[in-house]
Amino acid sequence: MTAKKKKIVLLGAVSSASSAGAEFDHACAEAMKALRDLSFEVALISANPTAASTDIDAPGPVYFEAVSPENLAAAIEREKATALLPVFGGGAAVNAATAPATLKAMKKMGASLMGVSETSRAASVDRRKFLKLMKIAGVEVPPGAVVSSIEEAEAAALEIGFPAALRPLMSEGGAGNSTAYNMEDLEGQAASALKSSAAGTILVEKLLRGWKEIEIVLMRDANGNAATVAMIENIDPAGIHSGDSAAVIPAQALTLGATRRLKKSAEAVARALDAVGVVNVRFALEPASGDIKLIYAVPRYTRSSAFAARATGYPVARVAAKLVCGLTLDEITEPEFGSGNAFREPEPDYCVTRLPRFDFEKFPGADDTLDTAMKSTGGAMGTGRTFKESLLKAMRALETSRPKPPDASTEAGRETLRGLLSRPNPARLFHIFDALAAGMRVEEIRGLTLIDGWFVSQFAEIAEISARAGKYRIETAPASLLKQAKLAGLGDEDIARLLETEETELRRLRKKQGTTAGAGAMDASGTARARYAAFESTDAAPKGDRGKKIIILGGGPNRIGQGIEFDYCCVHAAYAIKEAGYTAILINSNPETVSTDFDTSDRLYFEPLTFEDVMNIIDREKPHGVIVQLGGQTPLNLATKLLRAGAPILGTSPDNIDRAEDRKRFKETLDKLNLTQPDNDTAGTVEEAVRKARQIGYPLLVRPSYVLGGRAMRVVYEEADLREYMAKAVSASPDKPVLLDRFLDDAIEVDVDAVADGERCLVCGVMEHIEQAGVHSGDSACCLPPYTLNEAIVEEIKGATRAMARELGVVGLMNVQFAVKNDVIYVLEVNPRASRTVPFVSKATGTPWAKVATRVMLGESLEKQGVAEDSVPEHMSVKEAVFPFSRFPGVDATLGPEMLSTGEVMGIDRDFGMAFLKSQIAAGQKLPDKGAVFVSVKNSDKRAIVPIARKLIDMGFEIVATEGTASTLRRNGIEARSVHKLDQGRPNVLDVVKNKEVVMLINTPAGKDTKVDEAKIRSAAIARDIPLVTTISGAQATVQGMEAFRERGFTVAPLQEYHKKNLAASNARKSAAHKAPAKKTAAKKK
Repeated sequence: MTAKKKKIVLLGAVSSASSAGAEFDHACAEAMKALRDLSFEVALISANPTAASTDIDAPGPVYFEAVSPENLAAAIEREKATALLPVFGGGAAVNAATAPATLKAMKKMGASLMGVSETSRAASVDRRKFLKLMKIAGVEVPPGAVVSSIEEAEAAALEIGFPAALRPLMSEGGAGNSTAYNMEDLEGQAASALKSSAAGTILVEKLLRGWKEIEIVLMRDANGNAATVAMIENIDPAGIHSGDSAAVIPAQALTLGATRRLKKSAEAVARALDAVGVVNVRFALEPASGDIKLIYAVPRYTRSSAFAARATGYPVARVAAKLVCGLTLDEITEPEFGSGNAFREPEPDYCVTRLPRFDFEKFPGADDTLDTAMKSTGGAMGTGRTFKESLLKAMRALETSRPKPPDASTEAGRETLRGLLSRPNPARLFHIFDALAAGMRVEEIRGLTLIDGWFVSQFAEIAEISARAGKYRIETAPASLLKQAKLAGLGDEDIARLLETEETELRRLRKKQGTTAGAGAMDASGTARARYAAFESTDAAPKGDRGKKIIILGGGPNRIGQGIEFDYCCVHAAYAIKEAGYTAILINSNPETVSTDFDTSDRLYFEPLTFEDVMNIIDREKPHGVIVQLGGQTPLNLATKLLRAGAPILGTSPDNIDRAEDRKRFKETLDKLNLTQPDNDTAGTVEEAVRKARQIGYPLLVRPSYVLGGRAMRVVYEEADLREYMAKAVSASPDKPVLLDRFLDDAIEVDVDAVADGERCLVCGVMEHIEQAGVHSGDSACCLPPYTLNEAIVEEIKGATRAMARELGVVGLMNVQFAVKNDVIYVLEVNPRASRTVPFVSKATGTPWAKVATRVMLGESLEKQGVAEDSVPEHMSVKEAVFPFSRFPGVDATLGPEMLSTGEVMGIDRDFGMAFLKSQIAAGQKLPDKGAVFVSVKNSDKRAIVPIARKLIDMGFEIVATEGTASTLRRNGIEARSVHKLDQGRPNVLDVVKNKEVVMLINTPAGKDTKVDEAKIRSAAIARDIPLVTTISGAQATVQGMEAFRERGFTVAPLQEYHKKNLAASNARKSAAHKAPAKKTAAKKK
């Protein structure tokens, strides 16, 4: 080892946006472990509160700041760090670390850059250097050119021919990537790509249509030794972003010769870049000729690195961290390697398929065609003995409903089906099964999809088994056919549907026939810490576990409404279970999370979160208890069915959970407690909804029951809107009624997290929403402690929370949403489970509430734990949502009751204004300090906009407004320049935005009549990175933050410094509790 550095600043991910997911949280957590093993001091910069790596008990200081050159320099100076390590935080982190301002500051302070070689850094910004290096390495690249203007892009495309792939250099997650099929496409796409490039340049490259894509993940040390961790073969052909492409490990349809040439080329690329650590090298392979072209090389941790680590059991991030510190592969030993070292190449005897998860239904009008720009929100992994088994398990793990197939009995339907196969889209793999069922031949499907024929043949084998099963009923189905179907990966629910029976009946029959799942090991040493279920395997359940076994159900693939905030809770549950002396067993299908680190739990099962797959593990492990309340809605939806099957559910009983979810039972509970809720009712038909709406009054908040993330939730203002909504809403929850609530316009919404042990309830945190009621809680910024509510209101809210926790018999976590209007407190909803705000509240208060809740579920009272409601923090913490609007051009960026965000960030400071400003900057809003601000608000907001505009004028900004808003401002003595609406002539407001004549937009939606025009304006602002505010309360907070910055500028401080006083008090209580006489209590089982 040659490392001499003593203190390292580690860069985390910005947030869990669609292109910067949970894999970077996992990578940072692993890197921190590795650096600690090597006796380094570590400080982390990340504004992501959902990350397990940003906990207050992290091994070093944690800075909740935007990953920017200014903040990096400030943290390095404050920590007196000797090095900066950015390669585990994604492309944005590397770009910030290699920005000229950062490098200049590092040079001044004598700090060095780790993990990024001078050669690879130079090659990333200078394509000519990269091409020269590849030529020396003997690696070919597709025809292309690097350009810095639209005109140069057009010339390059004419030379190489269409279709052309456009890739911005130094962008994150394929931002700005596109495929141009003609010159008209190219002009707009080139402008977008140039905007996305941190280097101001884009690569225009020949699209290798019909080629295969293969990615190699390899480790390389400073001595030039290299080990291939995995060869990832994409099922989809070239032209689709790696995060959106179905992929498999190990490669299935490659010849031995092609495999050898690809590995050799990957090592040559890594050597040419002088890369040390993990390197991801992506190739295109022409199936007929065997030609190989390099698509890209990324010498840092990526989503593919995470997939390779999970699929093989090789701890990629931990080993990579030690490699960049100077160790060589043969010097690194890890528990996963048994008695060996890191200089090894895994050879799994099983197959792993990763499928992306999409949420296009959240963005009506978005183009769901898949291309080189990433659009997925997460992914799921299926593991089996064969490709067929792993594919079908991955499909189950996605937790999406199968799309309705076109009517293939008509020529028009068959033509529609051909179109769905030829156009890459989220449902294409499912439509392959539809095509096979319709009699389409493998060769035709191969020609339409350009997917390798080997994979299509595997689909055909699955379809053939399904077709045979469909000829029987459960009474006549041969045991051998059921066994064959299970070996092929078909789920009980699928087989039961084919046999026209119930899933439980099918499960009973196959168990009687002896067709049960065994388990196989999937870590590098075969120690069985990570496992998968398989019907070919018959090994026995592991022996020698310590204490009782507790199973935690994870959250599955990340999606809108259910992301890594729930994974954070599962991680802390595993820690708490192990600390209590029990065996922690975790079930999850998400390869990008900390919960699926092989050392988070005692045993990890990579399995779909379905009734069948979970019960297979419960049958094998025979646990003392199962925790369902921490992983979001997915495990909660299984709770009742698992309980009926005999699973020992810990925590709040499913019946009490239903009391909170069921509208009638919940109303009875609130009436008993004398708590107020908005007038409400339920309806199962359109006419019933119309009749009851007349009784309740408009506006109405309408939504399906038993859904997460506000799916299909709307505010309707009149009967026609309600009729239109009801026709669609039932599909989101077909067996449940639609909920009708009187909408409290202009109310303040409040979120409360609490933990209870069945007798006592502690309020973890009270959060005041910054956006007014009507914006989904997951999309609204919020502040802890409340920044406008008076103390009496807050205390009344806390009292109501405690009363509901006692009445509902809550054991574990609970979330309550309130609305406050005219000092009247309304209860909106109660969820006796972990909420998405638990990580934020834990960071804001300094208490690991998910751990506390888990220990409660294991039988340890709050009193015994020594936990109390700490005094109100002296600092302000603001949580802000991060949205993927830039990924979906043309989608309206208006916030409403349906959740749209894919991640979140946190700002923390001594006052609200600065904390809010920090959260905005971390979320990507580059707030201006001068220029013109466009203002256009609905009539009901015109009074409230006046003081906001006045403050902007006082700060030196100019106001540009549509005539109605401008007239209001002028009447109040505020100068405003008028601009035309879209239908009033040119130049209009859209021209002003497109010309970037304004530096910020404040635009509150006015209603249906102007919706299309306003959506165009908001979309244009997002496309040009112009800050956009769509609520009046958000505008007030934004201006307050801008004022705070002008008054005192930025300062940075670690999370631990904000919590010094509270931590001391908490440690004293815990010490006293541990000295008290021990009481033995049983785990809380319902």
